[in-house]
Parts: sequence; C-alpha cells; structure tokens
Amino acid sequence: MATKSYIHSGPKVCGLRDAERRFRKGTRFVVTFVVLLLFLVGFCIPVSRAEMSGSVPGWTAAQNKTLAQAETDTRTGFTLDRTEHDFGQVVRGDTVTTVFWVTADGAPVVLLSGSSNCGCTWAEFAKRPLRPGDTAQVKVIFVAKDKGNFHKAVRLLLNAGGREYSVLLIVQGTVR
Repeated sequence: MATKSYIHSGPKVCGLRDAERRFRKGTRFVVTFVVLLLFLVGFCIPVSRAEMSGSVPGWTAAQNKTLAQAETDTRTGFTLDRTEHDFGQVVRGDTVTTVFWVTADGAPVVLLSGSSNCGCTWAEFAKRPLRPGDTAQVKVIFVAKDKGNFHKAVRLLLNAGGREYSVLLIVQGTVR
C-alpha cells in the first residue's frame, strides 16, 4: 500500500500555532511590563512617604526633644527627657550605660520593646504600665568592641493612649 503525499503550493495560511505563538509573546510582554511596573512602584512608595510633608505623631516630636525642650506633648501622651547621648571617649572593651527618662502625660504609657541592629547596643527597662505623671527609665547599654567612632540607635516601641509610637534613642562616641 502506497501513501501519497500532497504538497501545498498556495499562499501560506496563518495556522493556529503561529497565532498561539504571537499570543504567548504578547502575553509575556504584558506580564513582564506589569511585574516591572509593580517593582518600580514598590521602590517609589517608600520614597514618596519619606518626602511627604507633616510629621508622624510621636516619632518626630520625640526626635526633636532636647533637655531644653522637654515640655509636655499632648499629641503623643509621653515625654522623653532627650533622644541622644554622647559618651565621648570610651576605652575598648568597656561597657557604658546611659539612662533616658520617659514620662506619661495624660494617658497610660506602656514600653513595649527596645531593639537595635547590632549586638553591641541594647535597652533595658521595666515592662510595667505608666500612669499619667509616672516616670520610667530606659537604660541603653553599649559594649565597646571595635576602635573608632560609633553612632548606634535603639528603636523604642511604646503604646501611649492606645496608639503605638516608635522613637529612636541615639548613643554615640569614640572607642579608643
């Protein structure tokens, strides 16, 4: 039994496979475009939030307080005596501490946590609620391991009047 083969010599007709390939190519382009757009938006949102005018209640107010400006802040419900401390010259291998004072103003305040991005700096405090008018100490400890200048931050998380606030406590100096 012989098989016959037919050769089509007419104009090329766009087959299903060609249309399918074009569709997949277009779909890949759209998916790639959407992923790229989401990626770029993800990077732009934090920048636009950082550039927004106005302050975050509690965080900026606590950042700007110094010893001379330690008046009551009714927006946050707490007052810090200061947010920075300079240890000056520290001998390598020493452990130094400083105390920051938090006062509850008009609303209960709870110190939730104190975290740092390195193991050489941390905070210690009593985990008890502060009633309006109460004061608590936050002890920040730094262990001088490496020589040179240091600038360390401890992020203090508080709950004041039912709202959470984050405050940076900065310690700095030079290890010799």
